[in-house]
Amino acid sequence: MIVFMLYGCQPTLESYEQTVGVPSKSLEEEDPNFIEHRDTADEELPEYPELLMEESDGYAAWQEAAEEIGWSYLMACHVCDATIECGNPINHTVRIAGSDDGQNWEFLSEFPEVEGSVPDILYRDGTLYLYAMHFLYRYDFEDGSWSEPVVVSVEQEDGTMDRHVDPNPLLTDDGRIVLLYLNNDQNGDPASCVEFPCLKSFKMAVEKSGSDGAAFERSQELIAVE
Repeated sequence: MIVFMLYGCQPTLESYEQTVGVPSKSLEEEDPNFIEHRDTADEELPEYPELLMEESDGYAAWQEAAEEIGWSYLMACHVCDATIECGNPINHTVRIAGSDDGQNWEFLSEFPEVEGSVPDILYRDGTLYLYAMHFLYRYDFEDGSWSEPVVVSVEQEDGTMDRHVDPNPLLTDDGRIVLLYLNNDQNGDPASCVEFPCLKSFKMAVEKSGSDGAAFERSQELIAVE
């Protein structure tokens, strides 16, 4: 349930109705007890149900763009010099890799390294959108250049701004980008707990018109996991 939000696999409606167990304590405590997650998807997704449909994810256009530069698949990942502290995202850089079969990959010189961590990519109308942490980089396939990075903003339904990490962009049938992300509660590691158990919220927001992928609105919770 958590993985598809971060990596973009397309679930069915039925998959939202399943419950999963996650440890209520850290691995170090080796607690065998599990806590079921609280699933809010049925309440929060009436406006964009097409996001759950595999044919709406825009990957066909993306794969066609990847093949134009000689690869069947493209992937974003972050790398780190093993001689320094790789657990700190500030030491990460993002690279693009290409593959013919989806199993064997190599880094591409066409795409220079950029700063960031836990990236994901999306293709739309000749532009590669690279989301890394709270930054957006755009790569123009026509002139082969990166734009300057911009900070991505996410607005909640009450008008306040939300903090996000680990963004996962998807493309809707009407050509808008939808951003799935982990809410950053600014309380230690956003992917872990300062004290166990704690609640982690995964959300979705819709691209603001005219922002070219840099601003999102109407953030709503997809699922909360304890």
